[in-house]
This record gives sequence, structure tokens and C-alpha cells, in this order.
Amino acid sequence: MRFPTTRTFAISAVAMVLLGGVTASARAGDTGPSTAKPTSSVIWCRQTNGLMRQVWTKSECRAGESKYVLKAGTGPVGPRGVPGATGAQGPTGTTGQAGSAGARGPSDLYPGTSIVQLVVGDTLSTFDTAAVPAGSYQVQFSAFVFNSTVDQNIVCAVQPSSGPALNLPVTHARILAGGLQETSISATGWYTAVASTTFALGCAVSGTGQTATLGDVSMTALQVATIH
Repeated sequence: MRFPTTRTFAISAVAMVLLGGVTASARAGDTGPSTAKPTSSVIWCRQTNGLMRQVWTKSECRAGESKYVLKAGTGPVGPRGVPGATGAQGPTGTTGQAGSAGARGPSDLYPGTSIVQLVVGDTLSTFDTAAVPAGSYQVQFSAFVFNSTVDQNIVCAVQPSSGPALNLPVTHARILAGGLQETSISATGWYTAVASTTFALGCAVSGTGQTATLGDVSMTALQVATIH
């Protein structure tokens, strides 16, 4: 019964010598062809005399030898490393250029006197006015005509108090005799005043000695940036 003990001791001793030799070689810092390489298992072949010899992982044991595989286990998880330093802040982006100012839109509205009702004769008379400072304007008026003494035409026009004529054509409308016959009349034009100006709306009927009634007269001048 003592023989197996001796053989076991011999096997262990040889294994320790062989393994120790490999370990010592690795610790010595070999740089030649015999440098140890990482491996996940170690192969041993047990000879018939009880001795153990280490072989390459892809080698086969000889006839009559028993093969033993010593596999490496997974080691414990190492401690967490120290957090790295915070990186430097990136450069600040440049501020974009301010956009150009947009074109001026309509701004000020100048209404006329808005007369409710007046009689129109055969002589051109002023029925509404609107005073404005220098600038460019869209000018418009509207009214309705009724109570004409005969079938006739009515003519209306807007004129500035100074400067060239307003770019608004003379407006004509046909009116019929009778108090229940109503006709609308309106127009829109534009004007650039180089100084303070008063727009005046004048109207007259075409029949000599005839009349009609002009009601709900409204005239406005809307200031704009530019007339193209």
C-alpha cells in the first residue's frame, strides 16, 4: 500500500519541477522562441512509470500514457479604476451676424373728415379732406349717390394741395333719377408728397342745374415705405 504513495509523490515532485521551470523561465523575462504564451489550459501526460510530463496544448499523449488537462479558472474581478480627469471645455461658437433690417411696412393711417351726407351740384365742390406730412401714401375713397334729380353722371377726383397731380384717375358713375336709386363710387391711388399736403375729394354731377345726394363719404391716406 505504500507504493502508490511513493508514485504519487514522484508525480507531484516532477510536476512541480516542470511547472516551476516554466514559471521561472517566464519570470526571468525570456525574449526568445521559448517565451511563455498565455493559455487557458495545461496538458499533462502520465507515463507508465508514473512520471508526469507537460506537453503543448495541441499535442497528443503517447501510447499507454494517460492525459490530464488542467484548466485555468476565471480570476476575481479587479477593483474599479480611478475616474479620469474631466476633459477641457470645447471652444465657444462664434455669434452669427445680425440680419439686415426688413423693409418698412404700412405705418400711419390718416382718415378724412368722413362727411355723412351732402348735396352735389353741377360745380366741382370739395367733400372730404385728409392732411398728411411728407411721405408716400396709398389714397382711397368711397361713397354712394342717390336722390338724383335726373338720370346723369357723377364725377369725383382726389387732388393734393401742392405738388403734381395724384395718381388716381377721375372716377365716373351713372346715377338714375329718384330717391330710391343708389350708386356706389370708389377709387384707389397713390402719391408721394415731398412736403406736408392736404388731399381733397371733389365731386360734381354732369347735368347743368341738376343735383344729387352724396352719402357716407370716406377717404383715407395710408403711409407706406416706398412706392415701386
